[in-house]
Amino acid sequence: MKLRCPYCKTIFSEFQEGCCPACGKGVRRPEPKNSTRKAKPKSMLAKGPRRMPPRPPLVMLPLYIFGGQPRRLLWLIVIIGVIVARMLFIQVQTGETGGPQVSPRTQRTLEELKVLRTALEWFSYHCERYPTTEEGLKALVRNPGISAWRGFYIEFLTPDVWSHPYQYAFTNNTVMLFSMGSDGVVGTADDLASPDPDLKALMERILPEGAE
Repeated sequence: MKLRCPYCKTIFSEFQEGCCPACGKGVRRPEPKNSTRKAKPKSMLAKGPRRMPPRPPLVMLPLYIFGGQPRRLLWLIVIIGVIVARMLFIQVQTGETGGPQVSPRTQRTLEELKVLRTALEWFSYHCERYPTTEEGLKALVRNPGISAWRGFYIEFLTPDVWSHPYQYAFTNNTVMLFSMGSDGVVGTADDLASPDPDLKALMERILPEGAE
């Protein structure tokens, strides 16, 4: 097998110690064509360092996930907002807001006090004053002798859920309306003061009268 030195171009047949006999430079013996070593496919040859695609900004990540379609992202935000609002509404309606829980008896008493307080405002609208302490809450179901009285303002007067009468007094132009609570004693911690009147229910009664 003849070889040719790539440096001095000398052709020689003997190859000793991997050097050219003419110039002494190193020459590598070519591999035989029937060598068992297989060449790498072209697709496996390195073409330089592999570059990763740039990451989208964090703000654009939701839009990137939805394939660049902002309408789908907008609908998703709207649906999530409706679900969250619905859950908050249910919590408020069921009293599951983490605040102090009110017993059913207390809740019923407060509702009845609110009805009585609204009836007192309706009485005051017609009679231009509130019932006196002596007249009491009976003035809401029976005329105490006032010509402008246009009741009755409640259908019937009942005690609270603990079978105690509701307490009423009108002194110094101030209405005092409350329940004595479960112990039936005035001035203790379980007394329940009347909430504000139901203005919506009051206006529903007054407005038809004004139209007449």
